[in-house]
Amino acid sequence: MEEEMAETALPLDVVQIVLGYLTDSRSVAAARQACSSWRQAAAAAPCAVRVVLPSGVANMRDKLTLLLRLMPGLSGLQANVAAGSDTAYTSTCLQDILAFQNLRQLELAFADSQELATPDVSQLASLRGLTALRLSNVSLGAAADSGPLSALQNLQELSLVHHSKVSALMVGDSHLQVLGKLAGLKSLVLQGRMCSATDEGLLALSGLAGLSSLSISWVPWQSQITQPAALQLLASLTQLKSLHLGGAELLLPSTPYHPGEQMRAVLAAKSNELQEFKLQFNCCGTGVEKALVSLGEVRRKLTGLQWSYAKLSGPSSVNLLASCTNLRSLKLRLWYQDYNLTPFDFNLLDLSQLAQLRTLVIDKRPPFQQQLPAQQSAISMPITTGMLTKLSRCWPHLEKLQLGFARSDFGHAAPLEGLAGFSQLRSLSVHCYDQAWEAARNSSAGWEAPPRLPLLQHLQLKHCALDGIGLEDVITAPGELRSLQLVEVVGLSPRDIALMPCLASLLRLTLIAAKEDAWLGLAPLRLLSKLPELRHLDWVVSERALPARSKATDLQALLQFGKLQDWDKSGL
Repeated sequence: MEEEMAETALPLDVVQIVLGYLTDSRSVAAARQACSSWRQAAAAAPCAVRVVLPSGVANMRDKLTLLLRLMPGLSGLQANVAAGSDTAYTSTCLQDILAFQNLRQLELAFADSQELATPDVSQLASLRGLTALRLSNVSLGAAADSGPLSALQNLQELSLVHHSKVSALMVGDSHLQVLGKLAGLKSLVLQGRMCSATDEGLLALSGLAGLSSLSISWVPWQSQITQPAALQLLASLTQLKSLHLGGAELLLPSTPYHPGEQMRAVLAAKSNELQEFKLQFNCCGTGVEKALVSLGEVRRKLTGLQWSYAKLSGPSSVNLLASCTNLRSLKLRLWYQDYNLTPFDFNLLDLSQLAQLRTLVIDKRPPFQQQLPAQQSAISMPITTGMLTKLSRCWPHLEKLQLGFARSDFGHAAPLEGLAGFSQLRSLSVHCYDQAWEAARNSSAGWEAPPRLPLLQHLQLKHCALDGIGLEDVITAPGELRSLQLVEVVGLSPRDIALMPCLASLLRLTLIAAKEDAWLGLAPLRLLSKLPELRHLDWVVSERALPARSKATDLQALLQFGKLQDWDKSGL
């Protein structure tokens, strides 16, 4: 029997190559159990795996130790770090990662913001073989010495992202000057607030002659970077094919008497070379019309536009957006509108010319507000079933749709009605403000078609209604969904809750019951505790839920969620 297996078995070098494509540590662990030869091949396979590092230094170290024992030849590590990490946790984590001597790609995404100290930077610099380093939710303070990073001369991709709206990604010019010495970089992402950065620091990046992708952002009032320096940097990067520029207000003319001809000339020349060209405006109240008029014909070359706090001036703003016919991504979050703004309709059909659109985000509510300010009512964004049906034919590639509108904008239409044509949607978010939604209809008989979305991975519904349909009419591939957030959604029924245990890939679940849903208690947690991938759970029952409905078995189910990270370790 062994001779027969030997004749039909794959060569071990082929097995090792195949196992190198695995991204799940549990799959590698299963392969090791096949036989001793496969165990040896799995140990040497250059896998790139995704893991979750649990909170607590001891738990984290146990997991990394086990990972090292199973896959000492690991070439790539993508780790999501659970909440609760601190300076000691980060330092210990980086120290243990040094044991993976074949590591070529490292990605760490921290749930809590982490400020890297000089010892942390030195440990990262010890990974001399790295070709890609991606750190999310980290910062480099003024006291940190980033100089050791210049030793990473094999590095081709570097990403430093900080999600905070208050603290900085980096302070001063010294960190930028170090990054400018990484001559082998082809891709650089610096997303966050760069405080006290000056032209000297920015122009240090001109040394990255081989850079083909640059994503960089700053807040104009927190840095001393000038428009000429930004344009000089862009002109010097001759190999650039992808550009994402945040803080794009810097490119706009300071007064109407300076039309920005130099800016247009540089951007026009650069846009002819770029395959991807995105601008993001971060300042409060940046006018859509002012920005697009200033850009001139360059706007027709843009593939992405984003306003974090936009002001509209009327239908002309919508017409200018429609003229950006190369857009693949449009994100428009509104700031407080002018009280004297003449009321007008923002008709999504006016954007039907954007045939390449893959991402659309429009939100009427200014940040930090629970409700819509009175002046937002001047902008009506009517949604009808027929409109969405037509737009599904105009935007055949749309993958992400996020709408935050007033209840009145939907009229008599259900919030999910008319979405059936968007067959490529991966992410859907609908948020209704102000008025409470009425009770759901008893059936979906009036619907043209249930919004069956076979590729959906993320679904978020806030303060709206299912209107007679169930989650199963939206989520037609339950095993693909990774995030589900339902906040005060009217019309949830027991069959919707019964679908949740089928969401085998779910990482995040948020359910905040509507006040009317007094039937919804803790009982479903008995089933949800079995979800293998669940990492984040918010479950808030209605105020009207009777305490007498809670049973001891419901409370015991809560204890099962504490085992999720331990289960993940046993999965290794």
